[in-house]
Amino acid sequence: MTEQRHPLQQVRADAGAAYTCDFAISKHVSPLDIVPMIERDRTVMTARPGFMRKFIPLRIDPASGDLFSGGRYLFRTAQDARQYQTWLWHDFVLDGSRSSIGRSS
Repeated sequence: MTEQRHPLQQVRADAGAAYTCDFAISKHVSPLDIVPMIERDRTVMTARPGFMRKFIPLRIDPASGDLFSGGRYLFRTAQDARQYQTWLWHDFVLDGSRSSIGRSS
């Protein structure tokens, strides 16, 4: 018999660094489009050097109904995480334009 891991059980990751970002999702984006958008981005983002794991928080503000998301990215080294941030801020292009994911307003 194989023991099933509870979804909220901690998982050990030998990451040396992390990069995190949070952002609002436009009210003009259909909730049905969010998962395909995440999957499309995942294939590009996870190919970065030193990438180990990505966690995606989603939150709905109960007062306004606004949707928020972000990313929790684990990397092997701090240098990998810094290079990821530089790439995300300056070089990551989505649908022909530079993405604002992970950048301060």
